[in-house]
Amino acid sequence: MFRYALAGSERGQVPLEEELSFVDDYLEIEHARFGERLQITRDIDPQALSVPVPSLILQPLVENAVRHSHGEDGRVALDIRVEVVDEGVRITVADQGPGMPPGYRIGDSPGHGLRNVDERLRKTYGRGLEVRVNEPRGTAVIIFISA
Repeated sequence: MFRYALAGSERGQVPLEEELSFVDDYLEIEHARFGERLQITRDIDPQALSVPVPSLILQPLVENAVRHSHGEDGRVALDIRVEVVDEGVRITVADQGPGMPPGYRIGDSPGHGLRNVDERLRKTYGRGLEVRVNEPRGTAVIIFISA
Protein backbone atom coordinates (compact mmCIF):
# COMPACT_ATOMS: atom_id res chain seq x y z
CA MET A 1 0.00 0.00 0.00
CA PHE A 2 2.80 2.38 0.90
CA ARG A 3 4.53 1.81 -2.46
CA TYR A 4 1.27 2.37 -4.34
CA ALA A 5 0.62 5.58 -2.41
CA LEU A 6 4.10 6.90 -3.14
CA ALA A 7 3.97 5.97 -6.81
CA GLY A 8 0.35 7.11 -7.12
CA SER A 9 1.20 10.59 -5.95
CA GLU A 10 3.55 10.91 -8.94
CA ARG A 11 1.16 9.41 -11.52
CA GLY A 12 -1.76 11.49 -12.65
CA GLN A 13 -4.24 8.78 -13.58
CA VAL A 14 -4.45 5.02 -13.26
CA PRO A 15 -6.91 2.43 -14.56
CA LEU A 16 -9.90 2.11 -12.24
CA GLU A 17 -8.98 -1.55 -11.77
CA GLU A 18 -5.70 -0.52 -10.07
CA GLU A 19 -7.49 1.96 -7.84
CA LEU A 20 -10.03 -0.70 -6.80
CA SER A 21 -7.21 -3.15 -6.08
CA PHE A 22 -5.62 -0.56 -3.78
CA VAL A 23 -8.96 -0.16 -2.00
CA ASP A 24 -9.14 -3.95 -1.60
CA ASP A 25 -5.68 -3.94 0.02
CA TYR A 26 -6.83 -1.22 2.41
CA LEU A 27 -10.01 -3.15 3.24
CA GLU A 28 -7.95 -6.26 4.06
CA ILE A 29 -6.27 -4.26 6.81
CA GLU A 30 -9.63 -3.03 8.07
CA HIS A 31 -10.95 -6.60 7.95
CA ALA A 32 -8.14 -7.65 10.31
CA ARG A 33 -9.38 -4.93 12.65
CA PHE A 34 -13.14 -5.49 12.40
CA GLY A 35 -13.38 -9.14 11.40
CA GLU A 36 -16.88 -10.21 10.42
CA ARG A 37 -18.30 -6.87 11.55
CA LEU A 38 -16.93 -5.37 8.30
CA GLN A 39 -19.29 -6.23 5.48
CA ILE A 40 -18.47 -5.11 1.95
CA THR A 41 -20.76 -5.38 -1.05
CA ARG A 42 -19.26 -4.73 -4.47
CA ASP A 43 -21.12 -4.22 -7.72
CA ILE A 44 -18.48 -3.39 -10.34
CA ASP A 45 -19.25 -3.11 -14.06
CA PRO A 46 -16.26 -4.83 -15.75
CA GLN A 47 -16.53 -2.40 -18.68
CA ALA A 48 -15.37 0.40 -16.37
CA LEU A 49 -12.16 -1.27 -15.15
CA SER A 50 -9.93 0.27 -17.82
CA VAL A 51 -11.27 3.81 -17.38
CA PRO A 52 -8.51 6.18 -16.19
CA VAL A 53 -9.19 7.85 -12.84
CA PRO A 54 -7.09 10.16 -10.68
CA SER A 55 -4.82 8.01 -8.53
CA LEU A 56 -5.59 7.73 -4.82
CA ILE A 57 -9.15 8.99 -5.31
CA LEU A 58 -11.18 6.12 -3.80
CA GLN A 59 -9.30 5.03 -0.69
CA PRO A 60 -9.99 8.27 1.25
CA LEU A 61 -13.73 7.82 0.60
CA VAL A 62 -13.67 4.21 1.76
CA GLU A 63 -11.57 5.10 4.81
CA ASN A 64 -13.99 7.89 5.70
CA ALA A 65 -16.94 5.51 5.38
CA VAL A 66 -15.26 2.90 7.60
CA ARG A 67 -14.38 5.51 10.20
CA HIS A 68 -17.82 7.11 10.44
CA SER A 69 -20.31 4.38 9.62
CA HIS A 70 -20.40 2.13 12.65
CA GLY A 71 -23.88 0.85 13.28
CA GLU A 72 -25.34 0.49 16.76
CA ASP A 73 -24.18 -3.14 16.77
CA GLY A 74 -20.59 -2.16 15.81
CA ARG A 75 -21.06 -3.41 12.27
CA VAL A 76 -19.60 -1.50 9.34
CA ALA A 77 -21.49 -2.10 6.08
CA LEU A 78 -20.12 -0.60 2.87
CA ASP A 79 -21.40 -0.75 -0.67
CA ILE A 80 -19.02 0.02 -3.53
CA ARG A 81 -20.72 0.40 -6.91
CA VAL A 82 -19.24 1.23 -10.29
CA GLU A 83 -21.68 1.83 -13.14
CA VAL A 84 -21.14 2.78 -16.75
CA VAL A 85 -23.64 5.50 -17.62
CA ASP A 86 -24.21 7.46 -20.84
CA GLU A 87 -21.85 10.27 -19.92
CA GLY A 88 -19.10 8.21 -18.24
CA VAL A 89 -18.65 6.21 -15.05
CA ARG A 90 -20.39 6.68 -11.70
CA ILE A 91 -18.60 5.39 -8.60
CA THR A 92 -20.55 5.24 -5.35
CA VAL A 93 -19.23 4.48 -1.86
CA ALA A 94 -22.20 4.09 0.47
CA ASP A 95 -22.48 3.14 4.12
CA GLN A 96 -25.21 2.30 6.62
CA GLY A 97 -23.93 4.53 9.43
CA PRO A 98 -25.64 7.44 11.17
CA GLY A 99 -25.26 9.70 8.12
CA MET A 100 -24.08 13.26 7.69
CA PRO A 101 -25.65 16.07 9.66
CA PRO A 102 -28.47 17.95 7.91
CA GLY A 103 -27.11 20.62 5.58
CA TYR A 104 -23.63 19.05 5.48
CA ARG A 105 -21.27 20.51 2.89
CA ILE A 106 -17.82 19.28 1.98
CA GLY A 107 -15.36 21.34 3.98
CA ASP A 108 -17.62 21.64 7.03
CA SER A 109 -15.66 19.03 8.98
CA PRO A 110 -12.06 19.33 10.20
CA GLY A 111 -10.93 16.33 8.10
CA HIS A 112 -9.14 16.69 4.79
CA GLY A 113 -10.06 13.48 2.92
CA LEU A 114 -13.34 14.49 1.28
CA ARG A 115 -12.19 18.05 0.69
CA ASN A 116 -8.96 16.93 -1.05
CA VAL A 117 -10.77 14.42 -3.26
CA ASP A 118 -13.44 17.00 -4.11
CA GLU A 119 -10.82 19.59 -5.09
CA ARG A 120 -8.90 17.12 -7.26
CA LEU A 121 -12.08 16.07 -9.04
CA ARG A 122 -13.10 19.69 -9.65
CA LYS A 123 -9.68 20.46 -11.15
CA THR A 124 -9.76 17.36 -13.36
CA TYR A 125 -13.42 17.19 -14.42
CA GLY A 126 -14.98 20.48 -13.36
CA ARG A 127 -17.30 18.52 -11.08
CA GLY A 128 -16.69 17.44 -7.47
CA LEU A 129 -18.08 14.86 -5.11
CA GLU A 130 -21.78 14.45 -4.57
CA VAL A 131 -22.84 13.58 -1.02
CA ARG A 132 -26.31 12.12 -0.53
CA VAL A 133 -28.38 10.39 2.09
CA ASN A 134 -28.18 6.62 1.61
CA GLU A 135 -31.65 5.25 2.09
CA PRO A 136 -32.76 3.92 4.50
CA ARG A 137 -29.74 5.07 6.49
CA GLY A 138 -26.20 6.31 6.02
CA THR A 139 -24.28 8.33 3.48
CA ALA A 140 -23.48 7.84 -0.19
CA VAL A 141 -20.55 9.65 -1.77
CA ILE A 142 -20.55 9.71 -5.56
CA ILE A 143 -17.79 10.36 -8.07
CA PHE A 144 -18.63 10.96 -11.69
CA ILE A 145 -15.88 10.34 -14.24
CA SER A 146 -16.64 11.97 -17.59
CA ALA A 147 -16.10 9.90 -20.72
